[in-house]
Amino acid sequence: MKQKTHIFAVCAYGESPYLDECVRSLLAQTVKSEIILVTSTPNDHIRKCADRYGLRVLVNRGQGGITQDWNYAYTHSHARYVTIAHQDDFYEPDFLENALKKSRAERVIIEYNGMWLLNDLGQALPKNWQIFQIMMTADAATFDMYNSNMRQLVYDKISATEVVFFNRYDDSIDKMKLHTIVRAINRRANILYEYKDGSVEPDNIVDPLPFDINAPVIEVKDEDFGLLYLDAMDKPQQYDGKTVKFKALVARNPKLPKDTFVGGRFAMTCCVEDIRYVGFLCRWSKASTLANKGWYTVTAEVRAQRDPLFGGELGPMFLVKDVSNAKPPAEETVYFS
Repeated sequence: MKQKTHIFAVCAYGESPYLDECVRSLLAQTVKSEIILVTSTPNDHIRKCADRYGLRVLVNRGQGGITQDWNYAYTHSHARYVTIAHQDDFYEPDFLENALKKSRAERVIIEYNGMWLLNDLGQALPKNWQIFQIMMTADAATFDMYNSNMRQLVYDKISATEVVFFNRYDDSIDKMKLHTIVRAINRRANILYEYKDGSVEPDNIVDPLPFDINAPVIEVKDEDFGLLYLDAMDKPQQYDGKTVKFKALVARNPKLPKDTFVGGRFAMTCCVEDIRYVGFLCRWSKASTLANKGWYTVTAEVRAQRDPLFGGELGPMFLVKDVSNAKPPAEETVYFS
């Protein structure tokens, strides 16, 4: 059965003298729509109104109350769009026509209460909606207090956000402390500081690498591959002679020498459209035994050298010591921050 486009669900209680006027305003809409009455207090007044205008009455026999009745009305209104109308409301004739025009927006901005968990929002969104970007704002002057007393709520927001916007900032506030709190939870989020005069300053604090480049074996966590890639490609001489262990999605290309493969990951720079495969050139005598697009843990010694595969420029060549099968990481896409 084809889904209705819209339903007016009128929540009615007691014997409101405005119920008839509300219904008549809905019947007079320039765009016609089904109208139902929803109540947890059924009575003759509501039934007679429904009979006069040929409307269905739905009775909420569960827990009563305005919130429960509104939820009941919404879940029992099988339409793409639902307007919860209160019995005392009056609607201009072009209300629904204008509302439907505006409802066809391709992007919606939701201002979400920081006291609620993001998972609750995700569960409540329509199934065909996708979250494109999450941004967080916080009062720089009080953020440390909220973090100390409401750590779970702060963690919930920062862990998912792409941008943390500290407003009401001034030089008396410890910027490093704000930076450290954010980075302990989310290494890829951008951080901005807005001063009281409206000027905005980006966070330029350089974070230490999340792995020890002086260790006998530099072990790189799955989520840190992007940082290794940026650092090793930018400063190959810093990794010369060092041994690195990382998980990679192997790419084999017939244009490469038989003993060479690429160990890399799909990486996102700023948005989904920018996802691309990046990786290191790896040399191994058994490269031909590896499955293309297979996941492996690679241990290799890095050599900073000029190679035709680098276009003659200095780059990091990974001389493989060991390869073992690996399970895909929990998140297969990596980030450059």
